Amino acid sequence: MEPDAVSPDVGADHPCVSVALATYNGAQYLPDLLDSLAAQSWRPLEIIASDDCSSDDTLQILQRYDSSLKIRILPHGPKQGIIGNFSRALDACTSPYITLADQDDIWLQKKIQLLMEKMHELEKAQGVVTPIMVFCDLEVVDKNLQRLANSFFGLTGKSKRCTRPADFFLTNHIPGCAMLLNRALLTRAMPIPPTVVMHDWWFALVASSFGAIECVDLPLVRYRQHVANTIGASVRRSQLRKLKKILSPAAWKRHLAGADSFSDRVVRNLSAFERRYGANGGNAAALDLKRLRSAIRNPVGRLLFYRYARTNLKLNEYWLLMSAMRRSAKQFGQAGSD
Repeated sequence: MEPDAVSPDVGADHPCVSVALATYNGAQYLPDLLDSLAAQSWRPLEIIASDDCSSDDTLQILQRYDSSLKIRILPHGPKQGIIGNFSRALDACTSPYITLADQDDIWLQKKIQLLMEKMHELEKAQGVVTPIMVFCDLEVVDKNLQRLANSFFGLTGKSKRCTRPADFFLTNHIPGCAMLLNRALLTRAMPIPPTVVMHDWWFALVASSFGAIECVDLPLVRYRQHVANTIGASVRRSQLRKLKKILSPAAWKRHLAGADSFSDRVVRNLSAFERRYGANGGNAAALDLKRLRSAIRNPVGRLLFYRYARTNLKLNEYWLLMSAMRRSAKQFGQAGSD
């Protein structure tokens, strides 16, 4: 049974927050998420649901919760994949602040409230025209909500202190479901280029280049891991961890070289950023890109960049990745040239 919506004391300091919810065959876990949204201590909320042609009862569940959450379900469209689906939801958000919701997580009651308090603090110091992202930690749980780790960042080695463009050039640190964006960031980042690896990585790269990122160091989401996850903590244990085991040319090609390898996806991200923002990438981004190009070209620059950037990569992983990027750097501006 759906719970009644929480009705806290809403004042002028409670602007509406949009929740961009992307769904696809999420019927098994979606009610848990929607219950947690209905229980949020922050009001008002605008729930924007974009469904990617689900074949289960996802749409019917969204409709059942409409009376308590006032969910706006976008018209069914052609299948777009996770980036296109989130893009459609984000385009429809009308509030000055935006969160991203995965269909299988559970949000703690004060998640939005605590993120908004930090957002207001940063906007007061830097202004509402500054692109700002705040994010929280996550408790990692299995499909039955049994705890796997009390900290996503502790489990994965990602950094809570990631703030600079260089921190996001090679890896992302922040899952989308942990993020709160202000309108200035959404305006600056949209539309999301179709060639980027993931929407949350793109938002982190743009926020670090043009504005500010700060962490609320509390696990405010129960981050569910299961076999149907599109992305999740398990990804962090797969692609990059395998680099440690590279012993053959075949393994090198599979993990680092060629189309859709990890190095290829990193280069695509950076190429999309340069195509969008070019020389206007911001002083911080321009300086960090210069450091990265030096790292791609020569061993000394590579060591300096490794010490400078928070990549969460082991040195051998990092060294192999940069070597592979040198091969494909012609796609990324002039990164591979002298």
